[in-house]
Amino acid sequence: MKNFYFYTASCLIICLLCAASSTLAQKRKKQDEEAWLHERVLREAESSFTEAEKYFILEDYAKALLFYQKTLELTPDNATVHFKMADLFNRGTQTTDLQKAAASIEKALELEKKNKYFYLLAANIYSGLQDYDKAIKAYEDMLKEIPGTEDYYFELAALYQYNAKPEQALKIYNKAEQALGLNEVGIYQKVKILLSLKRTEEAKAEAAKLIATDLQEGIFVINLAETFAEAEENQYAITLLENALKENSSESAQVQLLLANLYTKTGNHNQAITLWEKLFSNAEVPFETKAYLLATLTDEISYNPQSAESENKKKLFNNLLIQVEKDHPQEAKVFVLKADFFMITGNIPQAIQAYEQALNMGEETAEVFQNVLLLHARNNNFTQLITQSDKALELYPNQGIFYYYAGYGNFMKKNYTQAIVALEQAKKLSSQNPTFLQDIGALLGDAYQYTRDYAKSEKAYDEVLALNPDNESVLNNYAYYLSLRKANLEKAETMAKRLNEIVINNPTYLDTYAWVLYMKQQYRDAKKIMDKVINSGKANATHLEHYGDILFKLGQTNEAVSYWEKAKAINTTSETLSKKIANKTLYDQ
Repeated sequence: MKNFYFYTASCLIICLLCAASSTLAQKRKKQDEEAWLHERVLREAESSFTEAEKYFILEDYAKALLFYQKTLELTPDNATVHFKMADLFNRGTQTTDLQKAAASIEKALELEKKNKYFYLLAANIYSGLQDYDKAIKAYEDMLKEIPGTEDYYFELAALYQYNAKPEQALKIYNKAEQALGLNEVGIYQKVKILLSLKRTEEAKAEAAKLIATDLQEGIFVINLAETFAEAEENQYAITLLENALKENSSESAQVQLLLANLYTKTGNHNQAITLWEKLFSNAEVPFETKAYLLATLTDEISYNPQSAESENKKKLFNNLLIQVEKDHPQEAKVFVLKADFFMITGNIPQAIQAYEQALNMGEETAEVFQNVLLLHARNNNFTQLITQSDKALELYPNQGIFYYYAGYGNFMKKNYTQAIVALEQAKKLSSQNPTFLQDIGALLGDAYQYTRDYAKSEKAYDEVLALNPDNESVLNNYAYYLSLRKANLEKAETMAKRLNEIVINNPTYLDTYAWVLYMKQQYRDAKKIMDKVINSGKANATHLEHYGDILFKLGQTNEAVSYWEKAKAINTTSETLSKKIANKTLYDQ
């Protein structure tokens, strides 16, 4: 019996062991299957991420996004993938792209707080959305979480400045200084902030830190001086620059230039002149620097040419120019500088002479040609205008402005066919400049009018009015020429009326309006318009003659002759006026 119980117990234990072994085997099999599945998911995720990176590098962002999204479906807590998607969305151009980028980087930072590139991208995205508070927080969190990122104090301070929080910006610049030591950028920005807050003495104290160190070399001293000068702290700016010169600053030419200007601004003209002349007599200063300084001086004079300060600068310019001409007689640029000076001071003949001298010496730049052509046009030197525009076109055959000047010169010389050829080419080359096209079209319309190609004339005028319905020159000329031809007088009247609504009491425009009405045989209305011209006291010979014509049509012959005689007194060579006066009659218009 004992053996039976032993046998039964043994069987039971064996069964239990077998069952346990089977369960354990099944559990191990399940774990193996889960591990295999997990590994398979990871391999698939890795493969998708690799594909995404490939398309990202190829800038095929649509495909890259699909594979990033597939990776996230497999590994939703992958911080790196969220970061990459944020980077991808951040490259979009729409606000919605940036919003998606913000959502992705927030998820990345939720999963991983120790990667500085996540924070930097977050700050960039928020800045793009102009959410400076969040951009600031991104930098602050990074500085708190990740040691060794103190270099980014400057970006954080700049964001506080953008966000109109100067006090906070100052605190951050101070932290940067404590962590990294003195820095030119930090000092300069602190000075700017303090001056904007009217805390001048503190600003000077910050600048003094720079002066007391070797950091004062270079452009930052100049920037500091300019900043103090803008805040009307001129004397302190002068002190900064004088100290810089004593230290033989590597930017001495710029220091001397700014210092000379400040001397002039504060009334120390003798010191300014001494400094300028010292600069220009220094053989080590290259011609390009002197040329730049003279050009700067010319620009300053141009702002207010008639002021007392400009008069002093004009004298200085002449003295310096003499020195430069002496030291650099073969530099064509000297004559360009001289011409620029003459142009802004109103000495047109000498400006033209100097520009042409520069051209003869090989300074055949488009800018020089353009300036000399402009001055020839202003000075009514039409033969020279044609000659120089032809020379310009040999070098710059694709410049519409030079064809325009050639056309204008030929038009004024009554070479209408040549003018049309040049103007049509100017028009082809200037299709992207609507304002310039108006000038070209207005002149083309006039040129075609004189060649009696009226259809093309009207087409040119209409094209201008399509660009600008209120173009005064075209409204006036178009209406007047239609009236002379007695063609489409209703349109002429509409244009003339509109012109006089735009510009009130202009004698020329009133005369055009009156003449259109005259051609429509509306003589009383024409007289009312011309009365304004006569009463203005600004009537010329044409106006007086037209007024006489209108009076004649109204039966006022003696009064008409009286006005014809007044016109004749001004326009003594008019045979038509002589015939009208002699015969007391009106000839067909």
